Amino acid sequence: MPTAKDYADWIVKNQSKKGTPEFQTVATAYEQAKAKEAAEKEPSWMTAISRGVGRIPGQISDIATSIGNIGAGDVGQFVSDIAPTPQNILAGKSPLTDIETYKAIAREPFERYGTSARAKETIATDPLGAMMDVSLVGRGAGTALRQLPQTARAG
Repeated sequence: MPTAKDYADWIVKNQSKKGTPEFQTVATAYEQAKAKEAAEKEPSWMTAISRGVGRIPGQISDIATSIGNIGAGDVGQFVSDIAPTPQNILAGKSPLTDIETYKAIAREPFERYGTSARAKETIATDPLGAMMDVSLVGRGAGTALRQLPQTARAG
């Protein structure tokens, strides 16, 4: 069966047939093939969750290994270089003083969850990160609701 690329190539080569029934048939077939190919590439929610659950032990192991590899010198270097200490903030050495940090933070949810395909990929490849994201949103929503007297019980 022809792929969307095959149909697209035919359309490009046969621009002179634009407006004919044959051209319209190929254009319709192109749209259908493109939609089918896109649907085939996106896993189901259950597939994404299953892949993610399978990665959790490896992620935990990676985190433990990384923590084990941190030396006292590494922590000291981080604090002296870029940690958001008052001295570093005043000196402009902290990520908190860089507008790009805030832009990256604002873009991150859209990059991870902007479409269903992205959300599934995030769940499948970074399950612990996805769980932390959900936890942060839930915690923030609960905290916000508790600030309103009428919703304190719901929060």
